[in-house]
Amino acid sequence: MFTYYPSTIRAAEALYARAAAVGSHQAPVEQANLVARDSDRIEEARALAVRAHELGYSGAAYVLGV
Repeated sequence: MFTYYPSTIRAAEALYARAAAVGSHQAPVEQANLVARDSDRIEEARALAVRAHELGYSGAAYVLGV
């Protein structure tokens, strides 16, 4: 979807950040997947995945492994 509508990536990132702020443990991983599309932001993506892992989201371990 983002390939066809790249302008929506920033909006999606903001929504995932808001979801994380209200308690979603999965949202930082989803945000990390978007952030990682930009090779200059890989460390930011990793930090988001680590945060999700520390919050207890088990799916974050897979993302960190990949």
